[in-house]
Amino acid sequence: MSRRADLPSRSTVQRALDELLDETSAEGVRPTVVSLARRLGLANTTFWRHFPAIANQIRENARTPSPASPT
Repeated sequence: MSRRADLPSRSTVQRALDELLDETSAEGVRPTVVSLARRLGLANTTFWRHFPAIANQIRENARTPSPASPT
């Protein structure tokens, strides 16, 4: 049996997301749900289960072409 993960608060997740967005923007790469989940010490599936709105926000952001990308 697996143990229940200690979940971060919504504000902690938002702060981690803001940091991730700043870092990935500076590096010119797109953020991923997996990278945010790892940053918070959570499995990807656990993150999706408890923070689906944020996960979908990241996924939709990844699907949107960046303005600087060639068409």
